[in-house]
Amino acid sequence: MALVSMPGLIILLLLLLYADGVRQCDPGRYGELCDRSCAPHCAPMSGSAVGVCDRDTGRCHKGCVPGWHGVLCSRACSSSNCKKNVCNQANGHCSLGCKENYLGDVCSEVLNADGVRQCVPGNYGKSCDSSCPPHCAPISGSTVGVCDRDTGRCHEGCVPGWRGDHCSWTCSSSNCVNSICNQANGHCILGCNEKDIIGDFCTIVLNADGMRQCVPDHYGISCDKSCPPHCAPKSGSTVGVCDRDTGRCHEGCVPGWHGDLCSRACHSTGCIGNICNQADGHCTKGCTGNYAGGFCTEDKNPQENTGHVPAIISIVIAAVLVALTQTQTRRQKETEM
Repeated sequence: MALVSMPGLIILLLLLLYADGVRQCDPGRYGELCDRSCAPHCAPMSGSAVGVCDRDTGRCHKGCVPGWHGVLCSRACSSSNCKKNVCNQANGHCSLGCKENYLGDVCSEVLNADGVRQCVPGNYGKSCDSSCPPHCAPISGSTVGVCDRDTGRCHEGCVPGWRGDHCSWTCSSSNCVNSICNQANGHCILGCNEKDIIGDFCTIVLNADGMRQCVPDHYGISCDKSCPPHCAPKSGSTVGVCDRDTGRCHEGCVPGWHGDLCSRACHSTGCIGNICNQADGHCTKGCTGNYAGGFCTEDKNPQENTGHVPAIISIVIAAVLVALTQTQTRRQKETEM
């Protein structure tokens, strides 16, 4: 029987040791430090209830739970009419077919009285595979928002609080009576809900000197623009404020954000209190756990992530080399005798 060569034996040992020594994340976690959670709709391994994902990318490599599709299982199936609510992870097609009376790849078509295919309420597109914008108003007697089949425009208007062709913008103010504003320009159609608030958008108040100023969380010449969503509020308030002329968050940002407009996430989730400097994003209060560095993006104990694998490998290789050397020496002596 042929003996395994010394280099081959060493390579085999390395493969075995690294196969056992590679650090794996717990189910439901991923990332270099296993500090990130897998997307909530990733499917679990067989026999488990915890969704799993690729350690490097976070991709849901075992598929999605029913009702969801996409690389991160972040998109709902295009229709609720798929059998067992199951759709293809890649394209959202109903992979098991449709419930009764529904047609199409995504089961979002029905036949009208004339036998012509049409989209079910809430869908649009050539194949009826796109969902109407979420804030479209429904037709009378229904609760499902409808839109134009070709463009997706909300042709019945918007639900209260929203405006725009696709009802994708909030009303310019929460001070409109019944939260109703004009779909086209955002004006408060029914007026303002407080007598000391004025303006087409109900975003202007008079100060003690009778001067006009914007209500908190608004800016602009007409006070018709909303402050960036992550601006910090003034003490004693919960409403973020910003500079009337520029929209800059002059009171700072809420935890987790930085930048003049608080539009950039902190560099790491390892900042204490999730608080970072508004100007450059460094962690002003230090780092949590094993995080280190000004931005808490470094590993404080990198050796702990790989354990003692290198040391074990070195010891085993040395032992193998000694054993092989002794064997070769013994054989040479036996040959000379």
